[in-house]
Amino acid sequence: MISNKLPIYIVCSAFMLLSAETFAQSQVSVKRKVDKVCTLLTEIAPVESSDGQRLYFARINPSNNPERNCDVWYHDIKSNVSTSAPQKMPPPVNSNHDNVVIKASGNTIYLEGVYNNSFEYVSPNGITKAEYTNNQWRVTPITIKNLNNRSIHSSYALSSNNRVLIIAADREGGVGQLDLYASFLTNENTYSQPISLGLTVNTRYNDGTPFLADDNTTLYFSSYGHNSLGSSDIFMTRRLDDSWTNWTEPVNLGPKFNTRYWDAYLHISADGKRVYMVSSNANANEDIYMLTLPSELLPLDNYEIRGMVSDNKKHEAVSAKIILKEKKTGKIVTTCYPNDQGQYLFAVKQCGQYIIETESNNYLGWENTINIKKDKHIYTNNITLTKIESGVAFSLGKVYFQPSSHQLNAESTNELKRLAKLLINNPSLRLTINGYTASGLDKSELKLLSEQRAKAVKTFLVQHGVSPSRITCRGYGEITNPNEKDDRKRVEFVLSY
Repeated sequence: MISNKLPIYIVCSAFMLLSAETFAQSQVSVKRKVDKVCTLLTEIAPVESSDGQRLYFARINPSNNPERNCDVWYHDIKSNVSTSAPQKMPPPVNSNHDNVVIKASGNTIYLEGVYNNSFEYVSPNGITKAEYTNNQWRVTPITIKNLNNRSIHSSYALSSNNRVLIIAADREGGVGQLDLYASFLTNENTYSQPISLGLTVNTRYNDGTPFLADDNTTLYFSSYGHNSLGSSDIFMTRRLDDSWTNWTEPVNLGPKFNTRYWDAYLHISADGKRVYMVSSNANANEDIYMLTLPSELLPLDNYEIRGMVSDNKKHEAVSAKIILKEKKTGKIVTTCYPNDQGQYLFAVKQCGQYIIETESNNYLGWENTINIKKDKHIYTNNITLTKIESGVAFSLGKVYFQPSSHQLNAESTNELKRLAKLLINNPSLRLTINGYTASGLDKSELKLLSEQRAKAVKTFLVQHGVSPSRITCRGYGEITNPNEKDDRKRVEFVLSY
């Protein structure tokens, strides 16, 4: 815990609290000013420590010194303890420049700006880790490769495991002024060259004050773009893949939270129970608020698999039954149908490997494996289906044979089961199976092997309920397609009415 590791001037101060009553009221009201923290001065950048014991924030200094803009303050948010005013952290944490905490965990805080090993402020472009051990600060500058921020302004957010750093900076080649970038931990205390989050997130205006939720998928940020209500508003977007450049369309938190003035710095506590933000007013005075977000704006507590189902030729929406199974057990988790636009969505609670299958009387079956990991909560899985066309040959992607053999591999099972089900559900359909082989044997042996492969598939389908009278087998010997080198994959199919 922070309280027994930080210096005595932090531990022994009589802290200001958010009482249990304050928290209860915050759950009732949608947005409530943190009264004991807010003053006639400006308070920004709320950051709750990971243990939920302390709220850090930055208070604008009324000094006439243009370089000394804000200092770090803190107060205790533990319930049922007597209250007093928030405390300002003394030097060396507060230097003669901007001082802002971006993350606090255990006895470690991360600060905006670059400090040297003596805890002396060096530059605004970067971040620094400060760890309090053995009654002294141990300072480690963080390296961000080729950050090259052209602005004196910046803001940062670290993922829960510190492996991803979201940066608001003005870099060459950006979309507008401040843009949002992602940088990744490459080795201890070093992050990669930032990559832009892309045009879905970044606008030609300032985009900043990022906060990456613990689901490692949901990002909150402030922007003057995206049709904000007035000045800067807070928006929410979710990561769609591992590129960190593909995001959902940002959603404005709406008029219950955003004002026509400056709104920024959303922060969610590690336990997810408290949400903070900063809002301004007509006098340009920023204050810290607690709020209760609706579930659709909160980080995800499940894993989503979403995508489009479309025809592979016409690229139009297709209606098909979509089945989600556990890969390990084959157990069906759930099923769904796409909407009129071809969109579908699964929500699951557990990580692991899942199989997505489709069933349709008009389209061939389809299968894919999704590996759901803890650090990402949204997965895009678009499905393109092949329509059944009488007399048109097609192959099934996972029907394989052992080399120079007519023995089907185990991986062929699911594909052929779906074909059997299609035939059973469409009793007027007939099937021709064309068998092929690669070179390496004499022609008579090649022809025999190709026939045996076609018959092996027929046998499987008959064993799974298809009448043998509906299936015709043909063997063509050595395949003539010079681009087909895989001897295991040597059958194609023709459906007809």
